[in-house]
Amino acid sequence: MDHFPQDTPRLEEISETIERRFGFRVRSAEPIERGWLNRKWKLKTDHGVMFAKQYHPDRYRLHEPEKLKEALIRQNRLRSQGIPCPLIHTLDGEPLIATPSGIRFVLTEFCSGELVEPGRANAEQMGDLGRVTGRMHALLNRNARLPKRADWEPEPPAAMLEKWRSNWNAAQGKPCPDGLMEALDMQRRIIETFDVSVFAPCVKGWTHWDLWVDNLLFHPAKVAAILDFDRMRVLYPELDIARALLSCALDVETGAMEPELADRFLEGYRSAHPFPRGGLARAFKLLWWLEATKWMVHDMDKYSAPPARFARENIWLTRNWNELEDRFGGL
Repeated sequence: MDHFPQDTPRLEEISETIERRFGFRVRSAEPIERGWLNRKWKLKTDHGVMFAKQYHPDRYRLHEPEKLKEALIRQNRLRSQGIPCPLIHTLDGEPLIATPSGIRFVLTEFCSGELVEPGRANAEQMGDLGRVTGRMHALLNRNARLPKRADWEPEPPAAMLEKWRSNWNAAQGKPCPDGLMEALDMQRRIIETFDVSVFAPCVKGWTHWDLWVDNLLFHPAKVAAILDFDRMRVLYPELDIARALLSCALDVETGAMEPELADRFLEGYRSAHPFPRGGLARAFKLLWWLEATKWMVHDMDKYSAPPARFARENIWLTRNWNELEDRFGGL
């Protein structure tokens, strides 16, 4: 390899493994500073530009190796069926490659496109994202054999209250972001009064589960690529709908989400896969039930930018909980 960044020992080993196993010579590498713990690089090789992601051992264990492998195989299947996502280079069908010392990584094609700032996607991008997401869900779940239980099920209120109480107690006497304690008090009242049977009609299925702006590349009027399928599990596909809309279309500073953006996304989605009319408010609440007690904590502003953004999105849902049907009930 002709040019390394400074922190190179693991990259050298990965590059040598790529050359030995795939026959691609890595000529230079540019670090990509996104994500938690895992290392990522844009590689220039004698076979074109590629992308490598090295899994940190802690992240690798969290992903559960067999489930991670299945998710990556499904990503390649989606790619072959026309979903814009990076092709993973495999060896004998194996997407996860190990170096001699046991460093695990994936090697993929490098996708063009631009990141958008949270809440700043335009109407054309949202419409195409809806269409691509709907088609992705349709391909993943058509005739799929699904387990009886999803990898996550909505917890009963008693379990949610335990988590809330832990967060509330941890926040006492601590400096907290403006509005957090008020939002936590509202959260308690929501948990105590909400009827989780509202979620009974939610349909299980394969779900990307990380469909937010850092994992999306766009061209000016369409999706360039969906990235990072590592967390894909059998959950509820409407979680992807809610997460994508909050991440791409919600301005957390003003609290505004233009109805046109949600409408364009769902119009695109329904052109490829069914979603019940009036289901968006429920999807937002399902995502809140999954995420809120994780992100709405006293030190949320000490997180890196993505979790801090998730926390503010969940605070927005908390504050607007009783108006979600009025605002989005027709969508």
